Amino acid sequence: MDHDRFLNREVSLLDFQERVLALGERQDLPLLERVNYAAIVSSNLDEFFQVRVAGLKEQVSAGVHGDAVETLAAIRPKVSELERRRDALVAKELLPALAEAGLRVIGWGDLSSEAQKELAETFEHDVFPVLTPLAIDPSHPFPFISNLSLNLGVLISEPGRNRKFARVKVPPSLPRFFAAPDDAGWLPIEHLIAAHTDRLFPGVAVDAT
Repeated sequence: MDHDRFLNREVSLLDFQERVLALGERQDLPLLERVNYAAIVSSNLDEFFQVRVAGLKEQVSAGVHGDAVETLAAIRPKVSELERRRDALVAKELLPALAEAGLRVIGWGDLSSEAQKELAETFEHDVFPVLTPLAIDPSHPFPFISNLSLNLGVLISEPGRNRKFARVKVPPSLPRFFAAPDDAGWLPIEHLIAAHTDRLFPGVAVDAT
């Protein structure tokens, strides 16, 4: 296979994502169109890694190093810059604009004590029973992370023992967001779970999520 064609095919796909993201950065377009462009870039990057990057890594694993290694090195900085721009767009422009329009994405600390109490009950009844936390140690190797799944990483420690990393997989059957009882906004499910890690890891200290 021609080396330049092989390299340029992958790079051109990322160049296209840059053009899509540039549409999302245009402040003259309607807000929901801009949100949609940012979502398209995220979805396309998921597919890019599932198909293109996975194929390149398979070649490297099989000992086909030349073009695959060079292509992976070429796309890494482009992907990093795309993700940096997308994250900045979402955090600094889209989320504030959505909040002004009445669609506010909030954190646990933004909730009133009464709203936290109600959502804690929701966690206990609807979320906690279907979660399966898994600590990583010599008898439990790092688990397989399925494509497009949502996971929380948790650092836990027990007295007299080293820190452990634990994974909490969020079942796709659960809602992605929960409406705050007092109409304060929408709480991502990972924030709800992170606020209740003491229920998932009783008797140990949760150092970080």
